[in-house]
Amino acid sequence: MKRQLPLAHTLFASIILSVSATAAPTPITPAQLGPSHVTFSASGDLSSNPSPGAFGYAFPYLICPPEVGGCGGAFRADVTGAGSGLVVHDATVWCVDAQLDVNVGSSYDANIVKLSNTAALNDPALTRYGADGTQVPSQWVNAIAGFGDSASRYRLVASLVMQYQDSNFSGDYSKPFDQTYNASLSGSPAIAGNLTARNEAIQRAIWWITYNDVNGPPSPANINGSRADGVAGGYSDWVDYAMQNAGAVDLSSWAVISGPATIGGTVLAPDSAHFQTYLVQLDSTRITQATPEPKFLALLVAGLVAMIWSRRRRATTGTAP
Repeated sequence: MKRQLPLAHTLFASIILSVSATAAPTPITPAQLGPSHVTFSASGDLSSNPSPGAFGYAFPYLICPPEVGGCGGAFRADVTGAGSGLVVHDATVWCVDAQLDVNVGSSYDANIVKLSNTAALNDPALTRYGADGTQVPSQWVNAIAGFGDSASRYRLVASLVMQYQDSNFSGDYSKPFDQTYNASLSGSPAIAGNLTARNEAIQRAIWWITYNDVNGPPSPANINGSRADGVAGGYSDWVDYAMQNAGAVDLSSWAVISGPATIGGTVLAPDSAHFQTYLVQLDSTRITQATPEPKFLALLVAGLVAMIWSRRRRATTGTAP
């Protein structure tokens, strides 16, 4: 005979499944897809980032091509699903937009779309710069044959994010190295210059791919500087590399963060506060490892209390467990 758990036990078990610590940096989970909230904290666990520098805890691994006047690279953000209330702390997010920005302490509603969801990626109501590739004239400043819609542009970018290199050449693209802005974290003087040039070339290529005129003529008119430093043999530059390797990207493991947005997930026009567009990794196996917000902790306490009360009641009435 199948035995049904008492309600208190069921509530407690379901909450426990959603409570598990995560380590930083980390991907988001399906609980953060759709309407969400993104916060760039000014402080955090400095044991994993002993020298965050002037940019604070949220921006530990910046890539800053000097001619652009801005920084990309890997940032840290707390990402909370609006529907689930679950938050992933210190999720690694990668800058894919040269025309918008955020600051330490920025916090805003956003919409997050999986990279496999072509329709949503090409919908400007759901994704920043959403375009289906048939718009004339094109919103993209730089034409790339066969990659005219937003979905394909973001897929090009994902293939490049995975080519960032850390100072130890371990393949950890969550910690891209820049000699000027994060050398104190894990510098390697013998190769620092070449490695910085490689990562900055990748960042320029990412921004070159997504440069657009959606919010008016961009200034400067385009992304300048080398896009070929450190590119593997057989490719003319990192854009060429992306074009030839985008088809190998696992679309189910990446998502695009667009903000600002309404609480329902409709993307709004950026304002003076800007609102950076980010790429983030998605791990469907980590759905139970997101950290609950306080209201979920309150439910956990309520479940424990209900379970204790239920046990005491059965003990008092002599009911079998």
